[in-house]
Amino acid sequence: MSRYRNPKVTSWHSLTAKEVFKKLQTSSEGISDEEAKRRLIKFGRNKLPAKKHFNATALFLRQFKSPLIYLLVLASAVSFFLDEIVDGYIILAAVALAVIFGYLQEQKAENTLDKLEGMVKQIANVLRSGQKKEIDAYKLVPGDLLFIAAGDKIPADVRLVSCVNLEIQEAPLTGESYPVEKSSAPIYAGAQISEQICMAFMGTVVSRGRGAGIVVQTGANTEFGKIAQSLSLIKEEPTPFQKKISRLSRVISLVVSAVVFAIFIAGILRGIEPSELVTASVAVAVAAIPESLVVALTIILTIGMTRLLKKNVLVRKLVSAETLGSTTVICSDKTGTLTEGKMRVVEVFTDDESEKETIRDFELKSFALEISVIANEAYIENPREDTLKWKLHGDPTETALFEAAIDAGLGARIVSRERQVLDEIPFESDQQYMATMVYEPNLKSKIRNAKQKTIYYKGAPEKILSACSYIADLGSPDAKKHLYENHTAKLQKKYEDLSKKGLRVLCVAYRNLPDSIALNGHNIQFEKFNQIEDTLKDLVFVGFIALKDPLRESAKDTIRMARNAGIKVVMITGDNIFTARSIAGELGLAVSSSNLIEGKDLRKLSDGDFRKIISKITVYARIMPQDKLRIIDAFQSKGEVVAMTGDGVNDAPALKKADIGVAMGAGTDVAKEVSDIIIMDNNFRTIVQAVEQGRVIFDNLRKVTTYLLADSFTEIILLGGSIIAGFPLPIVAAQILWVNLVEDGLPTFALSYEPKEKDVMNLPPRGRFTPVLDNEMKVIIFIVGIVTDLFLLGVFLWLYNTTNDIAYARTMTFVALGLNSLVYIFSIKSLRHTIFSINVLNNKYLIGSVIFGFLMLMIAIYVPFFQDILQTVPLTIKDLGIVALISSLSLVGIEISKAIFITNRNK
Repeated sequence: MSRYRNPKVTSWHSLTAKEVFKKLQTSSEGISDEEAKRRLIKFGRNKLPAKKHFNATALFLRQFKSPLIYLLVLASAVSFFLDEIVDGYIILAAVALAVIFGYLQEQKAENTLDKLEGMVKQIANVLRSGQKKEIDAYKLVPGDLLFIAAGDKIPADVRLVSCVNLEIQEAPLTGESYPVEKSSAPIYAGAQISEQICMAFMGTVVSRGRGAGIVVQTGANTEFGKIAQSLSLIKEEPTPFQKKISRLSRVISLVVSAVVFAIFIAGILRGIEPSELVTASVAVAVAAIPESLVVALTIILTIGMTRLLKKNVLVRKLVSAETLGSTTVICSDKTGTLTEGKMRVVEVFTDDESEKETIRDFELKSFALEISVIANEAYIENPREDTLKWKLHGDPTETALFEAAIDAGLGARIVSRERQVLDEIPFESDQQYMATMVYEPNLKSKIRNAKQKTIYYKGAPEKILSACSYIADLGSPDAKKHLYENHTAKLQKKYEDLSKKGLRVLCVAYRNLPDSIALNGHNIQFEKFNQIEDTLKDLVFVGFIALKDPLRESAKDTIRMARNAGIKVVMITGDNIFTARSIAGELGLAVSSSNLIEGKDLRKLSDGDFRKIISKITVYARIMPQDKLRIIDAFQSKGEVVAMTGDGVNDAPALKKADIGVAMGAGTDVAKEVSDIIIMDNNFRTIVQAVEQGRVIFDNLRKVTTYLLADSFTEIILLGGSIIAGFPLPIVAAQILWVNLVEDGLPTFALSYEPKEKDVMNLPPRGRFTPVLDNEMKVIIFIVGIVTDLFLLGVFLWLYNTTNDIAYARTMTFVALGLNSLVYIFSIKSLRHTIFSINVLNNKYLIGSVIFGFLMLMIAIYVPFFQDILQTVPLTIKDLGIVALISSLSLVGIEISKAIFITNRNK
């Protein structure tokens, strides 16, 4: 056999089996072992591009990719340069804490993902040199003749040359929820993947039947591999949260620079030495940067990740926990996310003329289910166990029929030992039905005669119904009556109505045979179908059985919750338009012609035209992987923050492109690898709960940011204003550090544990461009800074001028500043509600940290050791009363501001 040179053929599905054998230089005997070795060297192992393994160094360095970290490192360097060694180390400690927290949390997520992915060794059955053998799937090469059967995962792209009742579940690749019937006949060259019924693709699963085919592509050259490779072409953009933090860092830098510049210019005008001004200006700048902000942000995200994990949400990247809360659009896959991902019987119809449930109707429905499991190719692994413990194997539709019969109490009938199966006609796609001939000599039934053989039929309604001459009727003497043309038309209409609902409909019927017939003077026993002249004739119609992949119980309510939160939910599916419309209607999504679009129509639209209508579309049917990328890109171009769900390889590019890629825990490794979060219980409700937690995270981020920036603004104005005005410093460096680390530190971290506010899911989403600091927050920061500084500076100057005791004046300023932070933090607990409408005691960590902060403030002024370090003096009860009064003014100012904001919002 000559060596195969890999001719450039892309339309394998359009070639006949003979042409494929010729192109791949193989035969019905398979390639030889020697040729297989040569091709393995040439084409490489049948494996997808290796996943990037967990890299501890890269993960550690990723924690430094934050403008706030850059700012703190710069501040630390300047501190060391100015011999402010303590300040320098404190700032570095804050950086170290933030980096370590982030690293440990993301490392935990990566380790959890590795456990989820567990590697399984795959075996392939091939024919080489005319002999069947089992080989490791990674050794498959183009030209191998591969055998597949029910339950097998397809290890490569295969051109089928033989199919026996072969059906393959292609949902991981195409999104199509129903198994695809396969054929060996070639089809037209331009067929889409979902139409290539003569192909079996890597990563899909055989749900029924068996077949054989020629391996045409392996590894990265498979359809599965092409999608995996395309992921490297999609640029990973910063998340909305990262962009917001970057903007916040620039704002902080600009404000600090402006204050430093003002101090420097004012000092020059007043004749102060430039060297002194540089030292003073930089010292003010370093003091003004909120060192604990980056640690607090990391802790909030870490707490959010932990809370999400308890809700079955694995967050792989720390910043993704917050981005969830910014979500404005959820693009949800249908199968397994909005639906259960499992076929179920939803309706058994027996007679169009029955208007209500009767005993007879119940008996007929039970009979219909019994037929569906007698004429059935699924099997029970452990039939002697209790029915609740039965393990079913087979096609999803077949096993669903078993489950429905078990639920109807027919377990004993399913495994009846008195039923003798004489012969079977297996399902074939061209004949569209299957039949089973049985003999039950001890049967007691109104419908079936124990002395007769019975044939049970199950298949496509158009095939079975046309062969029915009778309809089951328990009210008739022989339990059946003639099926006339007008009655057949009504049954046909019922079938069409069920189909339009997106249901998969099967028809069940039976036929009684005489025990024997006389032929040439001999009695012939019916035991085989080949003894019957016309198998499909004079059947008795029993009923239609309708199946579907049902909605998850919580799906509809969850979509309503999302709507209330201002989040648009769109359903994307590879299913046909009828199924998509039916499911969307059940979910409460708009399903008019203007709200629903098929992939073929979407592909005809230009990007501009598509963006004009995207806000109206809620349902996408027959969607291909490239369509999903267009949908996400169109939403993002309109400023939307997009969460995309998916579990198949076909979803991976879209998962990576989306702002939040949401993979299902039962999904493919490729989907999980590119995702930002993983929903481990595969439930759509969990996604919305994750969005809720993301909003809580952002709320707490805002609270912490407001609190710390208000304090920093207070300090920078207090110090800068004093320097510019030529006053003595009202507070010394050691006292500033004490306030920032001891008084503010623990309460800041305690705010990270704030529980959700009651209206968090009744607010509109923030959107891509909403800043961390909104106008209301800026007002609060300004009020805290100005009100506090005016009173502190006034009290300091008054005390200093009247007592001429600068230590006493500074101690009063120091205690007032620290106590002020401990008081107004309760107002920061909610930025949307006044303190009188919230529970101020529902965060035990905050209560504890405020009590601790107050005790440490008292220690700072009454314990001699700390008096020496902090340059403080003891205060009287009267002094503390004055300080307490000053400390309450910021809280009053914030609450008045919030009341005004609330009034304006409600107008």
